[in-house]
Formats: sequence, C-alpha cells, structure tokens
Amino acid sequence: MKYKNFEEYLQEAHAKHYTGTDDDMPEAYEHWLLDLDTLIPYADAYGEIKKLEGVNLASEIIKNC
Repeated sequence: MKYKNFEEYLQEAHAKHYTGTDDDMPEAYEHWLLDLDTLIPYADAYGEIKKLEGVNLASEIIKNC
C-alpha cells in the first residue's frame, strides 16, 4: 500500500494493533506517539517502504515542511 506520508503510515500501524474503543483511539494514538522506542522500528520500516518505491525521503521531508 502506498502512504501519502509518515503520519498516515503511523495511523494505520496504530489502528492495526489498537484494542480499545473508538472513542479512546485518538487519545491512545497521541500517547503512543510519545513512545520513541515504539516509533523507531516503524520509522525504519517506513524508510524501507519509501526506498523500494524509489522515493528520496529527504526531498519528501523538505517538501512537506
């Protein structure tokens, strides 16, 4: 699946593993983002996905700033 950006990738990753109620999901996502030890593997995986798509992440980051 192609992702528009890293945030979309993270939202989907969080949703796949989330087990609470829909009402609590946004707050759980925000809390989940604060756990850098959890996010680093997702960042690495997203980088690999973009590399396989032929996307230069540095250019993408600059474009989205």
